[in-house]
Amino acid sequence: MRIEICGGIGAGKSTVAHLLSTSLNCPLVSETYRSIPFWEPFFKNPKRYSFQKNVGFVLSHGEHLHASLDLKQVVCDFALFQDLAYAEISQDREEFQVVSAIYARMVGLVGQPSILVRVSCNPDRQLARIKRRDRVAERGTDQSFIADLNSCIKQQSRALATRAAIPYFELDTTEWAVSDSPGEWSSRMAPIIARFRDMLLVP
Repeated sequence: MRIEICGGIGAGKSTVAHLLSTSLNCPLVSETYRSIPFWEPFFKNPKRYSFQKNVGFVLSHGEHLHASLDLKQVVCDFALFQDLAYAEISQDREEFQVVSAIYARMVGLVGQPSILVRVSCNPDRQLARIKRRDRVAERGTDQSFIADLNSCIKQQSRALATRAAIPYFELDTTEWAVSDSPGEWSSRMAPIIARFRDMLLVP
């Protein structure tokens, strides 16, 4: 049973994944974005490094999922399909085809998620969160890129959930302040956590 979390930059994926992992007593599988080649160069020159970065991410995400196959239940702070969204907004057909082929191979190895959660947020709030956490590589992120990515993730996540019959949840964190305590976020997530407990048969 694998829960994958998708959403734009600064939407709150990692926080939501951590709270779900803790509440459901499931291991957390986290992406290691800093170790992925071309992650930092991409933000400086997206057109030059989009392909390299996207290939690196889909391979890394697939390997993380493959390494976790022996675990009974896991929560992932990423979603494998989201690498397709990044490839799509690059508007490079050849790049999208290559990333899609690697994605399909990875799905063949690890399967689709058992549950998919899309964390959404207003682009203005996402930019505020990005500035607050101040990752040097992300400083040049603009609202247009965030909005395009959000739209693509929304479209692709809903399509995947429908196509593969995956239970799908949407969680809007726009009004959830970064300064809110973990307890406050947990309280806001109580309804979805309760539903997951029932689905995963967690006492």
